[in-house]
Amino acid sequence: MRIGVIASSGGSAFDSMRRVLSGVYGAQDSYYVVTDRPCGVEALCQQAGIPHTRISEPDNTRFSERARDWFQAQGGVDTVLLYFLRLVTPEIYQTYLTFNVHPSLLPAFPGFNPIERAVQKQVRFLGATAHVVDAQTDGGAVVAQVTMPIAAGEDLARLHKYSFIQKVYLSVLVVEMCRQGTLGQTLPFTDRCNPSLSNPGLWNALLELQRSEGVEALR
Repeated sequence: MRIGVIASSGGSAFDSMRRVLSGVYGAQDSYYVVTDRPCGVEALCQQAGIPHTRISEPDNTRFSERARDWFQAQGGVDTVLLYFLRLVTPEIYQTYLTFNVHPSLLPAFPGFNPIERAVQKQVRFLGATAHVVDAQTDGGAVVAQVTMPIAAGEDLARLHKYSFIQKVYLSVLVVEMCRQGTLGQTLPFTDRCNPSLSNPGLWNALLELQRSEGVEALR
């Protein structure tokens, strides 16, 4: 698959997703990364030889136009994943099926700092949502969700580790559903993952990732 990525982050979730997928599929996937500022994902792309460009454009519409044009100049992509702190506009999501992974069980806690806001509300479940990007802020159609119970007073740093694993899982799952053409279908699920991954190689790689992080968000 040809996967477009728009990022303004350190890139750890994207890199982990890429490593999980390459461990199973080898070099079948290619990535094309757009950033809007200096960030960790740029260094990652340089090290891995991933085509990337920085578009320093404060206007969201003009940024999205230029990002769309760059993807097209690379030969186009099959889908776009966001690891982004800004909104993209129809120039992106009406050209390419675009997904975002938000670290809450939407529609709860849309927008910024959802984990911190969830802690303030003393929620008892930590979750994340993969959704289709549209004109709404974190309001597009839900594709998949993951959740887990958390103890009262759980350390915030540890919650962010759980959330990281959830984000990688959903990123891998979205790519796998696009690869298999199963988006929108009723798929198997577990008490934590709905839907669940069917590929044992991907699942084992994700379990190994969470072991390396010292947490258990998936099971």
